[in-house]
Amino acid sequence: MGLLAASLGAVAGCLVELNPPADCGDGFIDLLAHEDCEPALLDSYADRCTELGRIAGPAACDPQTCRFAAEGCLTCGNGVIDPGEECDPEDMSEPTCPGEG
Repeated sequence: MGLLAASLGAVAGCLVELNPPADCGDGFIDLLAHEDCEPALLDSYADRCTELGRIAGPAACDPQTCRFAAEGCLTCGNGVIDPGEECDPEDMSEPTCPGEG
């Protein structure tokens, strides 16, 4: 099927790359290149962080591969004082974060 499609594309005057490389950062999520997200498009990965109970951080979409990286999702700001956090801006219990009231 792939050879037939490539042949038909060549006959029609256009070539379609069937296994394109990832072009991360171009503002387009290319599923054929196995891209999950685009770093500049928060909507392309924010929901996946939310599903983990976290907040999307800039590292949640790997800028080299455009693949979702769960370790880039942040816990600070999720309303819970998580392990390793002294405070959370959304959690109104003590201790409050510096600069918070």
